[in-house]
Amino acid sequence: MSSSLENSVQISQSLQDKYLQQERMHDILLMLKNLSTREEATIKYILDCLYDIGSVKLIKQKIHFRALNTSLVLVAKMSKPAFKFFALRWFQSNCPRLITDWLVEQVSFKENEAKIINEEVQLNTSTEQESLTSLVDDNKKIKALKSQMRLLTIILLGVITISGGAFSWLSYYTVKLEKVQQETIERLEAQINTLETSKSFK
Repeated sequence: MSSSLENSVQISQSLQDKYLQQERMHDILLMLKNLSTREEATIKYILDCLYDIGSVKLIKQKIHFRALNTSLVLVAKMSKPAFKFFALRWFQSNCPRLITDWLVEQVSFKENEAKIINEEVQLNTSTEQESLTSLVDDNKKIKALKSQMRLLTIILLGVITISGGAFSWLSYYTVKLEKVQQETIERLEAQINTLETSKSFK
């Protein structure tokens, strides 16, 4: 009788501890969200630095033609504002949760957690189902994070490609415009020379 009472006390204590932990996790999450909103300029600067490192490494890994690498690095610098816009939105919506989970993991004591889980599994089989659900949720989060990273990479490459195309188009039409201007100037000079020649004959 006393052992069952002791077990129920331990279970209620562990449930209270879990509830307190969830409350604290929620507080951390709110503070991190608030921090990411208030420190937007700092986050933009961090993303700026990460973009400078990541874009160069990505271009060097994917494209092995050295001459094209240099021009793509220049194009990547022009597409930085578009990257910062999307990356900031992604950071503010995802990173507070990821950082919270990571911080809680750092202060968790694995042995105690395993002991509590084992006791709860023996007394209540539904807890096992909840832990499996949380594992499935974690896997979904990881998959979602990977797909978001792939999407960001695709967006980055798309922006680089579009910017490169626009830059090439602009360069082509600038050269063409200069050529047309030069031809017009030459024609005008020829007409002026013709007029001056005809005046001198008169």
